[in-house]
Amino acid sequence: RNETRGWGGVMSFREGVIQGTEYILANGASGYIFTLPKAGGTWQRIKAPGGIANNAHLSVVTHGGKTELITCIGGWGGGKMYYGAIDTPTNITWTGPIQLADHNYSSWDFRPGTSEIYGRCKTADNCDDDVHPLGRFPDLASCQRAVNSSRPKLKVASYTYQHNVSGLGEYAGWCYVISTFAFDPRAQADVDSGRAPGFFPGGDIDCSNVAVDPNDRDHLLFSKGGQYHAYESKDAGKTVREFTHSSAFFVMIDARGWFYTATQSGSFVSTDGGDTWTALHVWFESIAPPGRIIDRVPHDFQRIVPDFRSDQIALPSDQGLHYVNRTAIERGVYNLSIATGDMKNTMALSAILSPSTTTPGSRNLIVNLWDWNVGASWDDGATWAGWATGEASPGYCGEGGGGQGLGASGYAVMFHHSWLAVSADGGHNWKRHELP
Repeated sequence: RNETRGWGGVMSFREGVIQGTEYILANGASGYIFTLPKAGGTWQRIKAPGGIANNAHLSVVTHGGKTELITCIGGWGGGKMYYGAIDTPTNITWTGPIQLADHNYSSWDFRPGTSEIYGRCKTADNCDDDVHPLGRFPDLASCQRAVNSSRPKLKVASYTYQHNVSGLGEYAGWCYVISTFAFDPRAQADVDSGRAPGFFPGGDIDCSNVAVDPNDRDHLLFSKGGQYHAYESKDAGKTVREFTHSSAFFVMIDARGWFYTATQSGSFVSTDGGDTWTALHVWFESIAPPGRIIDRVPHDFQRIVPDFRSDQIALPSDQGLHYVNRTAIERGVYNLSIATGDMKNTMALSAILSPSTTTPGSRNLIVNLWDWNVGASWDDGATWAGWATGEASPGYCGEGGGGQGLGASGYAVMFHHSWLAVSADGGHNWKRHELP
């Protein structure tokens, strides 16, 4: 359309009501909200408080005949949370950044598997001014005693202990006191943190994606930049509850109050307000060999759509479109319905050809697929069998990549990221090499 020329890409569409009229709403990475009367007309745009990452999506709620949106303003690594009350097709009243309320804690809080010093130390003993290395200690209890002994010389807001394991390198065994009264630990294996009693001022909420309850504008789910946990607020962001569920980037609340999350590790649903989470499965039946049943949870999910076919939940991924079967879930069957047909829409990025060593006169065919890893046929595509037990497959390639067969020699090469792999037997066995 002529009026949108030069406006850039659109990440998501939603429906809302503006001045009593139904509208289509959209958000663009250029930092605008777009509006169009549902009955037809002209697109108009409204400037947002900043850029919107092209993996962030609008969430809306309509109450009292007026639509309000909520979104994260920032980049891929996260941003700030804003409400926006849509006054007219060309104006939004923005509220934000949304901040947590101040809180005075009377006791310690222990957070296993988290770090308060992530990215704040250049070396084990060279950190930001508010991060104080106390030295190496053999265990967590020794670190905690050292933290208690550091007061009142040091102002203790929180602490972090790096467990004495080889995987942490030079940081193994180190204990730290943090003196800034802001507690937002990052998930990290073999590291524990704790928050001290005291007054902690509220700060801006960091979010990557946020979803509002369609029945309650104060009820939110959101995810944070660099983390894969889901967080809930029931008071428009003043207080927050963190879920231990750790597969959340995209989040959603449906009209029944069910919670959904999605990442590359899969999609999950909670029907009890976040107390328990269950993976949503996708079942396939293979063509070759026929009849093999594949149960797959991980997918490259790209968003969660709350209004698919009116009120259904859809989960688009690089592997195609899937949607939630609520009736099945109510029976205890946690499956996604598939809307991708027989997957013949899978994209082949390369065809690596070599003479077949198992079928005389035929060819081996190795194919880099988007979005399914590498496939193999040893009879020129008649059947697809993959690699036999004991063969060195290039399964580490994952999605993407490409390569070339070197004529009738049986040699072939494959490239992806910073490595190459070489086969000398027509693709049956591959040896990986890292590029400089």
